[in-house]
Amino acid sequence: MTKESLSNILENYSQVVEKIDRKTNKVVGETMIFPRYHQLTVVRKLLADTLRNEVGKRYLIQHSAGSGKSNSIA
Repeated sequence: MTKESLSNILENYSQVVEKIDRKTNKVVGETMIFPRYHQLTVVRKLLADTLRNEVGKRYLIQHSAGSGKSNSIA
């Protein structure tokens, strides 16, 4: 974990998500989303490949159930 890598994660990948009560429509809490190692790795590999080969390709992202595939894809 280098300074540059941590700065990149904080700037581009981590986020705070507010939890909203559906009945009152008010914020009831916050959750910090921080990428796990495998999520960060796949996103960096996809970005690098896109820079080399341009956009428009299809990719298969395989992770186990509950591993954060939706966040990796987003």
